[in-house]
Amino acid sequence: MNQGILKLTALVLALSSLAYAQTDCNTLKGCAEKTCEVSKQMALAKEAGNTHKLEGLKEALEEIKEHCRDDKIISDIEKDLSEAKEELAEHKEDLKEAQAEQKSDKVEKYTAKIKEDEAEIVSLQAQLSKMGASN
Repeated sequence: MNQGILKLTALVLALSSLAYAQTDCNTLKGCAEKTCEVSKQMALAKEAGNTHKLEGLKEALEEIKEHCRDDKIISDIEKDLSEAKEELAEHKEDLKEAQAEQKSDKVEKYTAKIKEDEAEIVSLQAQLSKMGASN
């Protein structure tokens, strides 16, 4: 009977660890989301027996717990957004020059860069919105 309880307990723990690993961290934001993501990776590393990765993830989790602040995340996203907008403006200028010089390879290059910049800006704005910050 006692051995049956131990097996059942081990099974429950394994299933709860697996369920935790499948938690949708996207429903969280900021430091809570980072903590969730690292915890998920820890559960997967533990399940795979990857002790080296597990140790690194434990250190990462401690760093998050000690230093992570949601206002710092917002500030970092705002900085990245500002830089992305600057890059976009530069690439638009480069595109204009390439078009004026009729350099089709450069036009293609800068058109692609502009699309990348715009996608990054949309992503950063979504991150800010998720954090509850204004764009």
